Amino acid sequence: MLQIGDAPRVLQYSEIAREFESTIQKLFWDEELGSYFDYDILNGRLVKEFYASIFFPLWAGVDTSNTTVSRMIRYLTSEKVFDFPGGIPTSLYNTGKYFWNSSMEIFL
Repeated sequence: MLQIGDAPRVLQYSEIAREFESTIQKLFWDEELGSYFDYDILNGRLVKEFYASIFFPLWAGVDTSNTTVSRMIRYLTSEKVFDFPGGIPTSLYNTGKYFWNSSMEIFL
Protein backbone atom coordinates (compact mmCIF):
# COMPACT_ATOMS: atom_id res chain seq x y z
CA MET A 1 0.00 0.00 0.00
CA LEU A 2 1.30 3.44 -0.95
CA GLN A 3 1.68 5.74 2.03
CA ILE A 4 2.45 9.42 2.43
CA GLY A 5 6.19 9.89 2.42
CA ASP A 6 6.92 6.72 0.45
CA ALA A 7 9.18 8.58 -1.99
CA PRO A 8 10.79 5.52 -3.64
CA ARG A 9 7.41 4.10 -4.64
CA VAL A 10 6.17 7.50 -5.79
CA LEU A 11 9.20 7.72 -8.06
CA GLN A 12 8.63 4.15 -9.27
CA TYR A 13 4.99 4.77 -10.21
CA SER A 14 5.81 8.15 -11.72
CA GLU A 15 8.31 6.44 -14.03
CA ILE A 16 5.75 3.77 -14.96
CA ALA A 17 3.24 6.54 -15.81
CA ARG A 18 5.82 8.34 -17.99
CA GLU A 19 6.61 5.11 -19.86
CA PHE A 20 2.90 4.44 -20.34
CA GLU A 21 2.31 7.94 -21.73
CA SER A 22 5.35 7.66 -24.00
CA THR A 23 4.16 4.33 -25.37
CA ILE A 24 0.67 5.68 -26.06
CA GLN A 25 2.20 8.65 -27.88
CA LYS A 26 4.46 6.42 -30.00
CA LEU A 27 1.79 3.85 -30.89
CA PHE A 28 -1.36 5.90 -31.33
CA TRP A 29 -0.29 9.36 -32.56
CA ASP A 30 -0.05 10.12 -36.28
CA GLU A 31 2.10 13.16 -36.89
CA GLU A 32 0.94 13.64 -40.49
CA LEU A 33 -2.79 13.78 -39.70
CA GLY A 34 -2.35 15.29 -36.24
CA SER A 35 -4.53 12.87 -34.34
CA TYR A 36 -4.56 9.73 -32.26
CA PHE A 37 -5.93 6.58 -33.88
CA ASP A 38 -6.65 2.99 -33.00
CA TYR A 39 -3.81 0.52 -33.48
CA ASP A 40 -4.24 -2.73 -35.41
CA ILE A 41 -2.04 -5.19 -33.49
CA LEU A 42 -2.51 -7.94 -36.08
CA ASN A 43 -1.10 -5.82 -38.91
CA GLY A 44 1.12 -3.55 -36.79
CA ARG A 45 -0.29 -0.26 -38.05
CA LEU A 46 -2.58 2.60 -37.17
CA VAL A 47 -6.21 2.45 -38.27
CA LYS A 48 -6.42 5.95 -39.72
CA GLU A 49 -10.19 6.27 -39.53
CA PHE A 50 -12.29 8.16 -37.03
CA TYR A 51 -13.56 6.29 -33.99
CA ALA A 52 -14.55 8.01 -30.75
CA SER A 53 -11.72 6.11 -29.02
CA ILE A 54 -9.25 8.66 -30.41
CA PHE A 55 -10.26 10.92 -27.52
CA PHE A 56 -9.00 8.56 -24.83
CA PRO A 57 -5.34 9.67 -24.88
CA LEU A 58 -6.57 13.23 -24.24
CA TRP A 59 -8.91 12.04 -21.50
CA ALA A 60 -5.99 10.13 -19.92
CA GLY A 61 -3.87 13.29 -20.01
CA VAL A 62 -1.17 11.87 -22.30
CA ASP A 63 -0.78 15.14 -24.20
CA THR A 64 -3.27 17.92 -23.69
CA SER A 65 -1.08 20.70 -25.05
CA ASN A 66 -2.75 23.43 -27.09
CA THR A 67 -0.81 22.27 -30.15
CA THR A 68 -2.07 18.69 -29.94
CA VAL A 69 -5.65 19.70 -29.20
CA SER A 70 -5.62 22.25 -32.06
CA ARG A 71 -4.29 19.67 -34.50
CA MET A 72 -6.93 17.16 -33.43
CA ILE A 73 -9.68 19.75 -33.85
CA ARG A 74 -8.42 20.42 -37.40
CA TYR A 75 -8.48 16.69 -38.17
CA LEU A 76 -11.95 16.22 -36.65
CA THR A 77 -13.26 19.24 -38.55
CA SER A 78 -11.85 17.93 -41.82
CA GLU A 79 -13.64 14.63 -41.19
CA LYS A 80 -16.87 16.54 -40.40
CA VAL A 81 -17.12 14.84 -37.00
CA PHE A 82 -18.70 17.94 -35.45
CA ASP A 83 -21.46 18.11 -38.09
CA PHE A 84 -23.67 15.37 -36.65
CA PRO A 85 -26.92 16.64 -35.11
CA GLY A 86 -26.82 14.22 -32.17
CA GLY A 87 -23.25 14.93 -31.13
CA ILE A 88 -19.97 13.20 -31.87
CA PRO A 89 -20.50 9.82 -33.58
CA THR A 90 -18.82 6.65 -32.35
CA SER A 91 -17.56 6.12 -35.92
CA LEU A 92 -18.22 7.45 -39.40
CA TYR A 93 -19.61 4.14 -40.64
CA ASN A 94 -23.35 3.94 -41.18
CA THR A 95 -24.01 0.26 -41.65
CA GLY A 96 -27.74 0.52 -41.08
CA LYS A 97 -27.58 -2.53 -38.81
CA TYR A 98 -28.22 -0.73 -35.56
CA PHE A 99 -31.34 1.04 -34.44
CA TRP A 100 -29.93 3.14 -31.62
CA ASN A 101 -28.37 6.55 -31.96
CA SER A 102 -24.80 6.38 -33.23
CA SER A 103 -23.74 9.48 -31.32
CA MET A 104 -22.13 9.63 -27.92
CA GLU A 105 -21.51 12.40 -25.46
CA ILE A 106 -17.95 13.17 -24.45
CA PHE A 107 -17.23 15.58 -21.66
CA LEU A 108 -13.74 17.01 -22.05
